Amino acid sequence: MTFSFALLYGVFVSSLNRLFGVVEDRQVRMGRLMISSLASTVLVGVLSVVTSMILGIIPYNPVLVSVILVAGAIQGLIGGYISGIVWEKYLSNL
Repeated sequence: MTFSFALLYGVFVSSLNRLFGVVEDRQVRMGRLMISSLASTVLVGVLSVVTSMILGIIPYNPVLVSVILVAGAIQGLIGGYISGIVWEKYLSNL
C-alpha cells in the first residue's frame, strides 16, 4: 500500500507541476512549485488517511486526522521550497 501512495504522489507532483507551469524558460516559479507540492502532499495524505480508516488500520479520530493533514501541508510547503532552491542552485544548468 505504501508503494502505491508513493507512486500516486509522484504522479500528482508531475501532473500538477505541468498544470501549474512550474518551469518556464528553464526557471522555476517558486510559488507555483510550493503550491504544487502542497496540493500533492495534501491529496495523498487525505487518500491515505481515508484508506487506512476504511481498512481499520487507524481509528477515526478528528484530532489525529487534523494533525496528519496540518503536518503534511507544512511538509509539502517546505519540500516545495527546498526543491526550488536545489533546482535553482544545482540543477538549472543541466
